[in-house]
Amino acid sequence: MTAHTVAEIALAGLILDGLGGLYLAYDLLGGEHGPLRTLTRAATYSLIYGIGFGLVFGVVFGLVTGAGLGTILGLEFTMAAHAGSKLAFRKEAFFGLLRGLALGLGVGFTFGPRLGTAFGLLSAAGLVLTYRLTHAPSRLYHIATRPKLDRRRLYASGARALAVSTAGIASGLILHKGAATILIGVEIGVITGLISSWVGIFSPFIEWWADQLPARRLGSFGVVLLLIGFLLQSTQYWLQILGVPLR
Repeated sequence: MTAHTVAEIALAGLILDGLGGLYLAYDLLGGEHGPLRTLTRAATYSLIYGIGFGLVFGVVFGLVTGAGLGTILGLEFTMAAHAGSKLAFRKEAFFGLLRGLALGLGVGFTFGPRLGTAFGLLSAAGLVLTYRLTHAPSRLYHIATRPKLDRRRLYASGARALAVSTAGIASGLILHKGAATILIGVEIGVITGLISSWVGIFSPFIEWWADQLPARRLGSFGVVLLLIGFLLQSTQYWLQILGVPLR
């Protein structure tokens, strides 16, 4: 057990505590119509993205990119819900640029600033193009009715995944740093595209399911997350008490 691993466990516990607190206080501040709706949305998607990216590319990538993409998706869905119709293209394009920035920062911190810059810019351009073709996530946001896994949703998610995957491949080729860099670009693009596609397909189902749950059940779920977070944060102290050496 290394000190770095212990720090990562404690950080994960802190994040779960924060998310659990949001769920616990959700009903107290107005439920789905209150100010915590947007924050809870963003935190939930950040956790989903963060776990997916963290398992593949490490904790730093998961935290940076997961928090970025989760917050952006939460804000976009909130704006779509308030608008009651599709967002203007300039707003969709803005969210596409923000997603490119989040992806670029994660890649930059993990694989170097040059690859991060190239991947971020190309991802942003590709996403804006797909949004122009009516494939933005908010276009299929209909939380009032039970969502369905239709062909249009699959096609839109696939188009966004293809745009990000192409950006990863192109980034490796543009930098001309050998096969290793190209393979990293391919891996980043494909994995990012798959995770984003998965979230894009199933996010309406997650939101609909969460909105149908009684507020007390959400609160109970928050308590469970708080307890898990507490246990994870206390790991460092148990290791010291038990005399487990850290490297």
